[in-house]
Amino acid sequence: MSSILSWFLRAAVLGVLVAPHAVAAEECVPGPGESPRDRAKAEYGAGLAAYQEGRFREAIDHLTCANQFVASADLAYNIAVTYDAMGDAASALRWFREYRRQGGADADSAPVRDKVAELEAALQAVGVQQVTIASTPAGATLRVDEQATGLTPFTLELKPGRHRYQLSAPGRQSADAMFELRADRSLDLAVELAPAAPE
Repeated sequence: MSSILSWFLRAAVLGVLVAPHAVAAEECVPGPGESPRDRAKAEYGAGLAAYQEGRFREAIDHLTCANQFVASADLAYNIAVTYDAMGDAASALRWFREYRRQGGADADSAPVRDKVAELEAALQAVGVQQVTIASTPAGATLRVDEQATGLTPFTLELKPGRHRYQLSAPGRQSADAMFELRADRSLDLAVELAPAAPE
């Protein structure tokens, strides 16, 4: 598996890297006359600088900001590796799984599979496992085990076993079903919400 620095350097060769600058997470919006892509490049550069200096939380802020503007498998990988360096197994797993979903260059490699399995084992050791629930269309309201969670796609950790999800969205039929979460493996659920019947 490529190191995070290798990914950063690969992006630099492609012209993504620019001089870093500091930015607060709440300021993740383009400035006057600044395009979203230019802002993403700047945030990416700031993320590299922060990572190299061991300021991992700041690196996460910059990388996730860049990903809001120009989402990519490479950014998902870099975010995953940074969370892993912080010892945040749940967040690292979430972003490694996102990297695999996006079809990153090493998505199906043995090292990436091994890292995902290692992080799943870390969650299993504390009695939970991770599930991501996505819907078509995205942005549906999600409830899990009768508790409001957020909008899809949504990732959360639950105790292994049987759980119930409920999805609702304007103009779509609701979905209500059970799922089984294994102790040793994360789970992706993709639910298509059919159009609501005409009144």
